[in-house]
Amino acid sequence: MPINVLVIDDDKRIVERLMKNLKRMDSNKILGEIYVDDTITELENIEKYDVSDFKNKIDVALIDYQLSCSFTGILVSAWIALDLGIPRLTLTTAAYPGNPEYFNGSILKQEITDSPGIVIERIKECVECYNSELWLNKQHHALVIEYQNLLKEGDRTSEFDLNAIQNILDKFERILDDRQERELQKILSYENIKDDFSKKEQENEKKLSDLNKKLEKCLEALGKSE
Repeated sequence: MPINVLVIDDDKRIVERLMKNLKRMDSNKILGEIYVDDTITELENIEKYDVSDFKNKIDVALIDYQLSCSFTGILVSAWIALDLGIPRLTLTTAAYPGNPEYFNGSILKQEITDSPGIVIERIKECVECYNSELWLNKQHHALVIEYQNLLKEGDRTSEFDLNAIQNILDKFERILDDRQERELQKILSYENIKDDFSKKEQENEKKLSDLNKKLEKCLEALGKSE
């Protein structure tokens, strides 16, 4: 299936041209729809960002690391991963200087012009190799550290940044708790099945034992009659 791409960038016109060039160079039709969107820059609450207006299911997101809005690319990346469960790559003019654990890879805008084939393969590999569960655990740990660092900064940290990370961490923990609950239910279900099987096995063994005793009596009676 073609890979549908969401691009979050505040230089919408420039990025749309870049994406058109990328599609033209996609001779193997690896990419599907590409949506370039900047509406997140107008929102006050990152949780209000909604991708349901897009016609197709999104498979991967390319995110500008330095958005000109209240949210950092890191927070947008975390929210997209939680909301859609998809991999994210940075889309930047210069090399991405941040913690690589916040994204699943990076793409320079110049690469789209110079090496579109390599960029397409990188996107494809990112989608194919993405492990949502592994990322959730790693990202949760990274965000907890980020949150602790913001708390240490005290007055230099805005209440907005703290609230944004708190909201994302809350959702992380709800998802992780839900997964743990499902895993626990699986274990309990397995234990119940194992207990039922053990009981049935014991019942069958008793039935076989009773049948063997009856068979022995029949053979004994048959021997006497002869």
